[in-house]
Amino acid sequence: MTITGLWWVLAGFAVAIGLCIGSFLNVVIARLPEDRSLLPGSACDSCGAQIPIWRNIPVLSYLLLRGRCASCAAPIPASIPVVEALGGALGFLAWARCVPVGPVDLLHAAAAFALLGFLAMLVAASEIDLRHRILPDELTIYATPVLLLIVAVFDVGGLHMFPFPTWRSAVVGAGVAGVGMGAIGVISSLLLGREALGWGDVKMTVMLAAFLGLIPGAFVVLMLGSMIGSVIGLGHLLVTRRRAYLPLGPCLAWSAALYTLFGDTVFPYVFPNIQFAAGW
Repeated sequence: MTITGLWWVLAGFAVAIGLCIGSFLNVVIARLPEDRSLLPGSACDSCGAQIPIWRNIPVLSYLLLRGRCASCAAPIPASIPVVEALGGALGFLAWARCVPVGPVDLLHAAAAFALLGFLAMLVAASEIDLRHRILPDELTIYATPVLLLIVAVFDVGGLHMFPFPTWRSAVVGAGVAGVGMGAIGVISSLLLGREALGWGDVKMTVMLAAFLGLIPGAFVVLMLGSMIGSVIGLGHLLVTRRRAYLPLGPCLAWSAALYTLFGDTVFPYVFPNIQFAAGW
């Protein structure tokens, strides 16, 4: 097998891992907001029947079952295969982002799967915030030390590539994001007389800064997230003549995903005065 052929085989493996992660994300999205255990595995929301492995193949099982539970024939939400397919797509994108076509080394392969895990967290946090208006601590502040450790290991191991920052940038970024966003939230609440920035959003910003660093990572993600929220809110107002409540968490998650996958190729055209490279 050629070196390029091996790269594509491993890319297919990354897609398969992404599909499985997408299947697990459906469990996380359904159970985490309700503080339910993530174990045992998938079960039908209507009848509670456990779904065996051979009926839990991402995307394919949904198609073979024609979107209905094999036990009670209740419809399976269309979001299930969508999240699974998204996981597969992110698996390939993370692999292509971190592993150049050619010889594959362990460090870059590990970076690809670390990035896939980060992107999966963003998917879960975004979907939960849209459905329940909460950002679980498990996906934000509890994940922060784990992400800091991952960044430190890659930095010490010699991985210096976008979007991974140095451990110094990650630590400083998490600290500055926590203090800065916390201060903005408190001051805004005092001025407006109501909560202007949820503490879940503050915790999520800290988590993002821990993985992306302070500059350009967290700085650009905050700017882009604010822009995305403003555009969507304005578009909704123009179409419906009514204000729409859009939580900040999904906007931050979407902008962070775009930043990690396309930051050094597309973002320079959006932010021409910012240098997109591995964090300091």
